Amino acid sequence: MSVSFSRKFPWAMLPRKTSVDTDFAAQSATDYSDSFRWARRNRVAESCWPWRVAQQLGWVLSSPIDICMTPIDDFELHCPEEDVSRVMKLSGASEIWKRDDTCIAVRGCPWLRMFDFKVNDCWDSMFVPNGQGTVEWRQGLQVDVPTGVCLLILPASQNADLSVPAGLLTKKLLDGFNEGVGLSIAVHPNAKCHIKRGDPIAWLVPINEEVLQLKLYWFSVNWNFVWFELVRVGRLPVEGIAASCREGISL
Repeated sequence: MSVSFSRKFPWAMLPRKTSVDTDFAAQSATDYSDSFRWARRNRVAESCWPWRVAQQLGWVLSSPIDICMTPIDDFELHCPEEDVSRVMKLSGASEIWKRDDTCIAVRGCPWLRMFDFKVNDCWDSMFVPNGQGTVEWRQGLQVDVPTGVCLLILPASQNADLSVPAGLLTKKLLDGFNEGVGLSIAVHPNAKCHIKRGDPIAWLVPINEEVLQLKLYWFSVNWNFVWFELVRVGRLPVEGIAASCREGISL
């Protein structure tokens, strides 16, 4: 399964493969056994085959910047262009972002525009509000996948104050990203959090579309358990998930 990554901008960071040092684990077990009367070091994560395989799946996506994020105070609204100034004054919004057929108003999040980057002769934002406290974090990466392959986004951040919602990106979505500024992932700052360049933020796991024809009944993300039924390639139903799984409704 061939997946390739390339940088569209010089600040972007290429995802990296992870490795598990089984030699160190084995040597440590031997050293403990040979040296200590009671203490042992045999039952470690590196000795667990399922854990090792999971760690070596896909790639780790790292933060391309040093940044201090804060929770996003946003709300969704309908705002014609001629009413923008009035709505901002009434609501205390510092910015209003047009998203499809609606708008996201944000109060006091200056970090959203701290890393505007140059695209051709214009400046673009690295962070774009999604609503409900989340933002799209543009990674500046081109991701090329073969036909029939999707990319599963899973959280990898070790910072408890930053949530990364799971997501599934089809080849069509990835090709659309590639035509623009590249890969984007959703993030949700839960509290003030400091992130350094190189800190892991997400796992990128390639999945064959044939796998998605199977029904996935139980899926756990960030300790929130949600019922899902995936019956079409690249589609995650938002409403009626539990009912669909119980009743077997085709979506």
